[in-house]
Amino acid sequence: MRTEIKNNQRQRIYLEPNIILRYFLTEDDKLNTIIMCKEDGVRLYTTDLGLYTALCCIKPHDAFKINKLTKFLETVDVLSYNKETGKEKPITTHEMVEELRATALKN
Repeated sequence: MRTEIKNNQRQRIYLEPNIILRYFLTEDDKLNTIIMCKEDGVRLYTTDLGLYTALCCIKPHDAFKINKLTKFLETVDVLSYNKETGKEKPITTHEMVEELRATALKN
């Protein structure tokens, strides 16, 4: 997670794909609270690429709860990667998936 504060405005917290995947697949109380009970004055955001990458990493045997995705979309702003960076979305490879899963699911 990356935090930004601009000109005493709301705190912005960027959720990276590994954090999103961790939220989807684990019962991390601290992370669940941050996303499910978003504080006033805090803006959670990610990009469509970040969300897509996290979803690509979910495997059939994972304990993925669709309600977590619903809550995520309710509380987190999903911005266009292309509009934010001016770049095309990169391809998600199997190697990237395994690396992201290892990062997200380590204790």
